[in-house]
Amino acid sequence: MVGFWNEDNVRFREFKKRFLQLNPKGKVKYLHLGHESSSSIIYLFTQRASEEKAIFSIDYAANHIVASYLSIYNMKNDNSFIVYNCDNNGFEFPNLPVIESIAPSLITHGEKLSLKLLKKIKSGEWDLPLQEKI
Repeated sequence: MVGFWNEDNVRFREFKKRFLQLNPKGKVKYLHLGHESSSSIIYLFTQRASEEKAIFSIDYAANHIVASYLSIYNMKNDNSFIVYNCDNNGFEFPNLPVIESIAPSLITHGEKLSLKLLKKIKSGEWDLPLQEKI
């Protein structure tokens, strides 16, 4: 998992906990992109990618950094780069195919939230469930 937060962030903690529950033999590491060695680590990943390894980017800036390496080294994204893109349901970068976001965007969530709020305003009742699982 890559991002700009410190390693002790709730997104990473919860993702790692759930991933290891589902795959106890798996390994999950966090790469803080603000550290000076991060570009070397991403480069090594691009050179040693395998079907058993993937980069999961958890923020928009990280999406661009990792995608730039994939583009520079002409690596196709064969599911080794997974993104969460809160702006759209897909992430686009030159020389790469569109990468589908792992979860719905804030645009999608915002529309659903607006509909629920309008129902509450008009009827006084919440449209249930308030939260949806992906």
